[in-house]
Order: sequence, then structure tokens, then C-alpha cells
Amino acid sequence: MREKITLLLTCFAILFFGCDKDNVMDPIEVETLDFTQQYCESITLNGKIINFGKGIDSYGHCWSKHSTPTINDDKTVVNNQIKGNYQSTVTGLDDGEKYYFRSYALNNDEIVYGEVKEFITNEYDLPSLNLKVNLVESFSAKVAISLTYMGGYDNIDEIGICLSIEDSTDIMDSVLTINNIADIGMFELDLTDLSMGQKYFVKAFAINKKGISYSEEYEFTTLQPYYIEGDYSVVTTRNDGVNASWNEKITKIGVDTYLTEYVGTFTYPLNPDYGFHFIEKNKIITVPTQKLADKYSNDVWSHKDGNIDAQTGIITIYYTIYFEAGNKTFTAVFTPKK
Repeated sequence: MREKITLLLTCFAILFFGCDKDNVMDPIEVETLDFTQQYCESITLNGKIINFGKGIDSYGHCWSKHSTPTINDDKTVVNNQIKGNYQSTVTGLDDGEKYYFRSYALNNDEIVYGEVKEFITNEYDLPSLNLKVNLVESFSAKVAISLTYMGGYDNIDEIGICLSIEDSTDIMDSVLTINNIADIGMFELDLTDLSMGQKYFVKAFAINKKGISYSEEYEFTTLQPYYIEGDYSVVTTRNDGVNASWNEKITKIGVDTYLTEYVGTFTYPLNPDYGFHFIEKNKIITVPTQKLADKYSNDVWSHKDGNIDAQTGIITIYYTIYFEAGNKTFTAVFTPKK
């Protein structure tokens, strides 16, 4: 009888402890993985749920500037309750700072942490840019700004051009600006209303929240047409086919102003005395003489911008005279006598 009781107890113990062992669950286990997508104020943290154990109420990452972060510090809570890898996007960080982070999982009974890892956020910096002067003419120039680095920010507040006739130009000499640049790239700008034959110093600048940075300074000289002062042969073509030719002398009378005076006589059927032409930058202004004004007192003179070929020195003038009998459109070409 005693042997039977002992055998029954042994079988019961085997069954009891055997069933209990089958019901034992693996503990909660999480792993801290390396970070990705590192910026100045944000980062992506990675983790992994290896075992859920008896169940997980929440999990994510915690981080701090001290070496042992807990859920009492800053943390994320991941909503999708799945086994495997997960990510946390962390924002609002300080640039250029070291942080410590780790994965965590939480249920009613315990908090489980993964290994502590660390990262250093990128540090904000000034933007980087280059400048190229592409095309220089008598009264204008084309420049290109190459913005190569935004300093870690999402946008650049302002880029632009500093222009001066003295070296060491800076933001006080800015002449062209573009605001709110959202990405790196090439930006082409036109510098206009320049003086002919003038040396200029030019820089590009860019401003972000860190401050202002400049490109290397360059210098260029606007083109000076040949024979801007001297003798010219002039041919005028009128819209009705009547042509005229004569000689003129151009004299500089100001910084950007030149006077043309007739020399000799016209080759023209009526041989009128037209007057004087003033060249101011690339605009040609004709002033009738008193003789012409008396003869055509009701006429109105209209003048369009002319142009000067900086390589050949040829000047072209376009203008219209509103005669009582009808309008006449003229094109006058001044060719320098070499």
C-alpha cells in the first residue's frame, strides 16, 4: 500500500511540474539597434522586440543627455504592437550635442531596457556657396550663385549679390537678393545699370539662422567700346526708303554721357539740320536745333533705346519723328572711322 501511495505522488508531481514548465513564457526582451537619419535637431532611432513575454503595454525609445536614460526622461511610444523591428523619430534636439538612448518595453509588472547607445547631433553651420561671373557687357553682367550647403537648416533666409567699385564689398553693398531658398542649387542673376568701362568687385552671400557667409570676391570690368570718342560715319535708313549719310564726331561730356556733333554736310534730298544726339549709357537722346524746331514746330520726337556693340564700337539709334504729313521711323548706324 505504501508503495502505491509513493508511486501515485511521483506521477502527480511529474504531471504537475511538467504542465507548469510548459506554461512558463520567455521573458520580455528588447534590443537597441543603431540610429539612422541623423540631423541637427532630429534623428531616427531603431529597436527590436525579440519577445513579448506575458504581454507589453507600451514600448519605444527613451533618451537623455546623461548616460542612463529611463522612461522618466524623454521617450517615444510606438503604437503598433508587433514583434520585430520598429523606429522612433525624435525631434527637438539640440544641435552638436551628445545623447544616450535605448529601447524599452513596459507592462504592469516590469520595465525592460535594451543596451544603451549614444549619438551626437549634427552641428548647424554657416552656408557654403560659390560665385561665377558668366557674361560681362558694357552696361550689364550675368552672375551665377552655386549654393552647395545649407548649414544643416531646412532653408536659407536669403542669398544675394554684393557689388561695389571698391574691394572688400559686403552685405551693405547688396544689390540683388532672393529670399527663402528651400534647397541647394544654381541661381542666375542679372546685374544691370552698370557703368561702361568700370571695374567692379562682386561677392555672393547667403544668410541662415547661424549667420552670414560670403563667396570668394571677384572683380570684373565692363566692356569699353572701341572709338567711343572720335569720328564716325553715319548712315540713316528711313521707313519710306529715303536714306541719308554724313559724318559725326563723338565727344565724352560726362561719366556716362557723350555728345555727337555733325561734321560736314548731309547727303540727303532735303538736307535738313537735325540737331545733336546725346548718348547716355545705352539710351540715345536727340535734341533738334532751333532751325529744325522752327521748321517743324508741331513735330514730336520719340526715341527708343539704342545699343552699342562693345566689340566693334558700332552704335545703332532708333527714333521716330511725328511729322504733320505722317510719321517717319529712322534707324541710324554710327560706324567708327579707324
